[in-house]
Amino acid sequence: MIRDNFSRAILACKVTTEYSSEMARQTLEGVLHRFSLMSQEGTLVTDDGMENKGKLEEWLHKPGMLWKKLVAQLDIIQSNSMVEAANKILKYRFLYTKPVADTNELINTLENAVKNYNGIPNGQLYGFTPNEVLTGAKPDKHHFKAQIITGKKQRLAENQNFPCKIVCRT
Repeated sequence: MIRDNFSRAILACKVTTEYSSEMARQTLEGVLHRFSLMSQEGTLVTDDGMENKGKLEEWLHKPGMLWKKLVAQLDIIQSNSMVEAANKILKYRFLYTKPVADTNELINTLENAVKNYNGIPNGQLYGFTPNEVLTGAKPDKHHFKAQIITGKKQRLAENQNFPCKIVCRT
């Protein structure tokens, strides 16, 4: 899985039956080409897994490559928990909720899960979806302020009209 730190969008997610640094290299190269990032400097933050060594490192060290790799909690203090969190969400919300018959169904399910995930409003993006931020929306905690206040009032009114025996105070 490759995820953008700023937009929090999942940029690529591949199904494979083995840990493969060649698959990781191909996936990263595909993302860099798709988003026209080959001619820009950038940083790939990974864990220390075998899939992030070998062919991927060789490719990143070739002459003229502007991207570098940092290993979370070794080269930098930060972890790669943001990717791990997205990985867990995909598994528990989309993949483990129904049986998957075969690899083709898994690939289709995962593609749909990524599309769905990237379209869900995110609290860290102040209500924008990862896709919206990826395509240029600027996260601003005041952007949806009026809608949030209206929604809060509507929920409070609905809850107060609900016939229950519990005394609620505002």
